[in-house]
Amino acid sequence: LDSANGLGHLPVFLDLKVPAKGAVSTVAIDFGIVSVGQNVTKPLQVTKTGDVALWTANGISPLSYTLNLNNSNFSSSVGPFSEAAGGGSNTHQIRIETATPGSKSSTLTVMTNDPVQPVKVVVLKCLVKALVPPP
Repeated sequence: LDSANGLGHLPVFLDLKVPAKGAVSTVAIDFGIVSVGQNVTKPLQVTKTGDVALWTANGISPLSYTLNLNNSNFSSSVGPFSEAAGGGSNTHQIRIETATPGSKSSTLTVMTNDPVQPVKVVVLKCLVKALVPPP
């Protein structure tokens, strides 16, 4: 009330957070050549980036994201996931379906709350070969 009488000022408090920013460890995962029935997974890391030294961990919004696969040749947990600032990265195992032989490809889309690049696309490919019985 003293500020209303010209004797001071009101304290001002502003609590802001820097928006989330995320990155993926690669833009393509090549499983190579695998055999029918083989159990094969490859890792994909999703990392919360941001300058913690500048903004502190509390000054950066958490990264929220989901993983979306566009066909059934590959699988992974889908989320939703969250990664706090300064927390490192989350590793997700991407699995190839090897029940049938053939060339397999897909895209994995990482949908995030990163306002600059909310969609990150990872290309997936593999060649599944049938086992040839010995003569």
